[in-house]
Amino acid sequence: MLDADALARSVTFLGEVESHPINTAVTATSSFLIVPPGLYANNSACATAGHSVRIEERPGGVRISIHVQPRASRTEIAGVHGDALKIRLTSPPVDGAANEALVTFLTERFALPRHAITIVSGAQSRAKVVEVAGITAAELRRTLNLTE
Repeated sequence: MLDADALARSVTFLGEVESHPINTAVTATSSFLIVPPGLYANNSACATAGHSVRIEERPGGVRISIHVQPRASRTEIAGVHGDALKIRLTSPPVDGAANEALVTFLTERFALPRHAITIVSGAQSRAKVVEVAGITAAELRRTLNLTE
């Protein structure tokens, strides 16, 4: 477990953060939640930043929470849904078509090979966690035009 000083050096909360003991170790400034390796934001203490996108730094890449809206009129990034990046997809949620469309959209957006994008959880759900290998959280934000 990280102590408060280590946490302050490695975790940045951007946005309004509700009162919680962990707040003494974080900085609030914008709209993203960056989590260091080994400290996954899977609890309310880490996921309280207003309209924030959950991004987890991992060895060799990052994980990002994504909310998918299948059968949309166009494939695009549509903002934030809870703590996830909302992505609209034209594909239906049938036989993995929406998952395939999501991976294709992200590989084109990041200019990475297909094997660099992995749906870690939520393959049968609109709420997904996607791992993007070979980039940092800063590169992910820049590529997706997300402000820091």
